Amino acid sequence: MSPVTKKRFLLETDTASDDVDGRSLMPPVDDLSRTSSAVVLETNDSFIRQDSVHSNYELLSGELGRGRFGIVRSCVSKVTGSAAAAKYLKESHDVLQEVKILRNLSSGPSPSPHVILFIDALITDENIVIITEVADGGQLIDYILRMYNSLNELLIVEYVKQLLSALDYIHERQIVHLDVKPENLLIASEVAPILKLTDFGSAQEVPYAGLSVRPDLIEFSSPEVVFDDNVTKCTDLWSTGVITYLLLSGVSPFFHEYPSVSSQRLSRAQYDLSLQLFHSTSPQAIDFISALLKKQPAERLTAASALEHQWIKSCTSDKQITDISLSRLTVFQARRKLQVQSKAVKTTVIFNPSQTRPQSIGNESDTADTIAESAPLFEGGTEEIQAPVGASVTIEWDYTGLPAPSVQWEHNERAVVPSRRVQMSTIQGVTRLSIVELVKADEGTYTCCILNSLGSDIRNCALIVIDKPAPPSSVSGVLLGSSTSVLVSWLPPINDGHSPILHYSLDTRLVDDTDWSLVQERIDGAAYVVDDLLPGKSYLFRVSSTNVIGTSQFSKPSSPILITNDDYSPPGSSPLVTDLQVRSSDFNLEYEIINEIGRGSFSVVYECTELTTDRPFAAKFIKCSNDDQFSVALREFEMIKNVTHPRIASLEDAFRSENHVILVLQYVPGGDLFNYITSSGPIDERQSARYIRHILEGLEYLHNRNILLINIAPENLVLGVGLQEVKIIDFSHSKYLHSNPQLEILPQQINYLSPEALQCSPLALSTDLWSVGAVALFMLSGQCPFVSDTRDQLINNIHTLNINYKINPIIQRLSLDCTNMIFDGLLLTNESKRLSSHQCQRHRWLQAGVSSTALVPQLQSMNTMEQVQYFMDKYPTHFHSNSDPI
Repeated sequence: MSPVTKKRFLLETDTASDDVDGRSLMPPVDDLSRTSSAVVLETNDSFIRQDSVHSNYELLSGELGRGRFGIVRSCVSKVTGSAAAAKYLKESHDVLQEVKILRNLSSGPSPSPHVILFIDALITDENIVIITEVADGGQLIDYILRMYNSLNELLIVEYVKQLLSALDYIHERQIVHLDVKPENLLIASEVAPILKLTDFGSAQEVPYAGLSVRPDLIEFSSPEVVFDDNVTKCTDLWSTGVITYLLLSGVSPFFHEYPSVSSQRLSRAQYDLSLQLFHSTSPQAIDFISALLKKQPAERLTAASALEHQWIKSCTSDKQITDISLSRLTVFQARRKLQVQSKAVKTTVIFNPSQTRPQSIGNESDTADTIAESAPLFEGGTEEIQAPVGASVTIEWDYTGLPAPSVQWEHNERAVVPSRRVQMSTIQGVTRLSIVELVKADEGTYTCCILNSLGSDIRNCALIVIDKPAPPSSVSGVLLGSSTSVLVSWLPPINDGHSPILHYSLDTRLVDDTDWSLVQERIDGAAYVVDDLLPGKSYLFRVSSTNVIGTSQFSKPSSPILITNDDYSPPGSSPLVTDLQVRSSDFNLEYEIINEIGRGSFSVVYECTELTTDRPFAAKFIKCSNDDQFSVALREFEMIKNVTHPRIASLEDAFRSENHVILVLQYVPGGDLFNYITSSGPIDERQSARYIRHILEGLEYLHNRNILLINIAPENLVLGVGLQEVKIIDFSHSKYLHSNPQLEILPQQINYLSPEALQCSPLALSTDLWSVGAVALFMLSGQCPFVSDTRDQLINNIHTLNINYKINPIIQRLSLDCTNMIFDGLLLTNESKRLSSHQCQRHRWLQAGVSSTALVPQLQSMNTMEQVQYFMDKYPTHFHSNSDPI
């Protein structure tokens, strides 16, 4: 056969891609001179031959793959009768380079069994066709999902070892693959799980420094590939580390739907090795991943040294092996196939069903029946179902797809096993999973995956089984100043049974007794004051919680609370003083600031984490420009360090720098009350009463210690987990009562201050109660109770009790108990007539826990004008005389 004329081929591109990353690894034309002598390749009998494919091979009616650069078809050699794969490619420099590399890797007496074997290469008028051995087992991950119910480290090691063997082989021959990814790892056959590294279209001879990559789909690419740095043999080891990570966790470590985020993670070599993903993974496997995913190539293991790693050499069948669920890997593969489909133009040729064996395609004019095939796709369906214990449920989804897809159901990442209670069915494009007599163990995520030869789709449904709640936790008691009263508080149950807690019940007993007695049932909040306890006795307390299904078991008892006869000692002699001190250490060496969460006149509050424990905290930076400001900030520290109460954010640490005092406080994740109300709108009476009760519990604790909080405002109240509790966080204007307190400087936020505080008159404990009333109106209406265009007019409105007219229509819907407490007990200019925090907690409104729709009987028959007039007549000084009542 005559030699082929010398040709220069440059890269050509068309509309589809068999490379999931959608990139060309051909160096720019201007950089061709930097590559090896393969820029201009001689195509001759010893390298590639010019001949007809059909005269040498019989093409079968099956595509093994299709993409941007060409198509892979099954074929049979007419000479030997052996099966093979024919890869049709456009003529280009990269194709000739691929042929050269494959031929070199397949030559010699002992080619690697883990590198796809080159058989032949032919050039036609339009294509270069590369003939290689065929790998009937398909892609590695498809094979795993098809053949196994779960993975384990022993299996993963076997596949990683084979990949490393392939890389060690090509690296010894100075070849770097540069495109190691799951799609390029094939399995020889169903019965012989031998891994084959394939697709050398991006491979290069080393050294090579001309790589250019599009940074949009870069899951398995190394930092040096993506950011245009020199590649080495260890470039392939990064990709091996990513694949190992994927097989062990089912998660792709650097994938993100926003490519810029992926690039950021990659640039920092930032990946997650948390227990959430690797809870059952051995330390040796974690070390192996870490040794490969090093940003600097020189710091990574080589293929040869990776084969000697302890995890690869010592993972044997005599060790206990933990199963790894395939659920996340199924999701990954479904997503990757969708990416491939979005890059490639699919064309499927189906022959007459009467044919009993694969038929020869022959030339392009052969006749075939073309049938529109499609990847599976779910249509609609339920994403969440809630049902009580004992009920029956059915999860049902419609789907399309041809060929008819296989269907797999999983519950919490484990295959669903049919039983008397659990049944599955799939009929004519509808798949169902039915469960009768629901139990708590049925709860969780149900995943359905449908799969055919063209792709897959996946759908999740959360099944929530409503059950009795768990018991409350952390029951504790605080002896109040009255010496025979205890504030008992607790945390809501971790699991409320997926139904809101309706109320709690509180029991007590003497430490020396065995019988419990009921203190109070139907408690609406997470705290209660128990009065008239016996001095000299120690008490235990326990709590149960109730939802619509039923009542929980009781909590663990509190620690014993001794009721003493001693009166409370004022500040200065309190036994609660701690040894916490303001330190001069560098805050930034112990904590990392995350973001700003609040700002005041003289301080900024940041969310931060402790570097040694990763625990979250709130750091309040108080700006101090002179000694007086330092004294004020340190007084706040001295006051709050001795405060210990579940309704008050605790002080955990303190620092002093050149310009700041930094208070490290308990982090409360729900945000402040102001942002919650302004973003979500006003809340009903039940929730408002719960929050007011929490505020009052904290206030009573402070007031019993002669501490005035003073600046009670929505911005200084934060919500706990699940918005179930409120905590007080700001002591910047707080004062001790025995010091004849008054405000020298008004806070920036004055909307909730009492008239006497605004006048800088002497303050009393009742000063805080005015603010509680103003905050209550804000929660119920979503409006500041006193507003004006100017600060002076705002102060005047507070002194004259001119309520914001926008609140008027809200008041008409409130219960009389609510309005009586706010207007008759709290928002009174005569501070001596206001209720105390102790009296407020026993007010009928806070004890009853009324619903948001409750109205007093005498108002239910009134029309809107009559209701508004009723309140204006009852509280004439509280409303603008010139305002429209509606």
